[in-house]
Formats: sequence, structure tokens, C-alpha cells
Amino acid sequence: MAGAVAILLLVALVVFAFKAGSLLALTFRSVAPAVIERLADEVSEGERARLVEAFEAAAQQAESGDLNPEKLALVQRQFGAVASGGEISGEQVAALCSALEALAGIESPVSVEPPTETQELEEASPGPPPANEEPPSSAPPFDAAA
Repeated sequence: MAGAVAILLLVALVVFAFKAGSLLALTFRSVAPAVIERLADEVSEGERARLVEAFEAAAQQAESGDLNPEKLALVQRQFGAVASGGEISGEQVAALCSALEALAGIESPVSVEPPTETQELEEASPGPPPANEEPPSSAPPFDAAA
């Protein structure tokens, strides 16, 4: 229950982020342990560590006073998603980490972009044979007369 109250407090404080960056930073640092204790067992130690680092990076960014309102709104939505109580799933952790990292200006460590059509075509076509190899002949590999 205390964790949910702390998260709701954070959501309310986001509104004042541009005037009170240090207060928002303190809130990020205060809420992090409450969120961590609600993580599901499926969440790995690496994901937990990433979440702690993301909270700290977001806190440092808040202290600097240079916050993007759109990215701050994304963090607020993610907090709304986990504020309902209960365990926080690995999927929710990943979304929260990504939002906090985006707010802090950190590129997400797992940013896999789908290949472009050109890349797919290049990978699918074998390309020209090497210059030192002769092209394969169209004759069968065995003698049919035998």
C-alpha cells in the first residue's frame, strides 16, 4: 500500500517538474525502492539493476531542470500503469525503464530496428561469385552415358 501511495505522489509531483526539479529528483529516488520491492519474481537481477540506474538517471536529469514534457508525460503514463498495485511484470519494467531512460536522454540498450527492404534484399541475394572462382557449369556432375 505504501508503494502505491508513493507512486501516486510521484504522478502528482510530475505536474510541478519544471518548477521543482530537485523535488522531482527526490521523488524518483524515494519511489524507486517501493517499485523494486513490487517486482515479480520473473524480473532478472539485470533488469532490476537497469531499473535502479534508470531511476537515478532520471533523477539527475530532473535536477538539471532540462526535461522534455513529452518524455515526462510518457513516464507519468508508465507510473499510472504500475500504480494499481500488485506485482510489476517484466514487460512493465521494460516499459518503465525505457520511459525513464528516454527522459534522461539515455539510448535504450535494447534498440533493435527491423531491417529495411534494401537490407533484406542484400541478405537474400548471394551476389556475384568471387573473381578467382569459375562459374558453375550447367552440365550434370556425372556422365549420363555410363
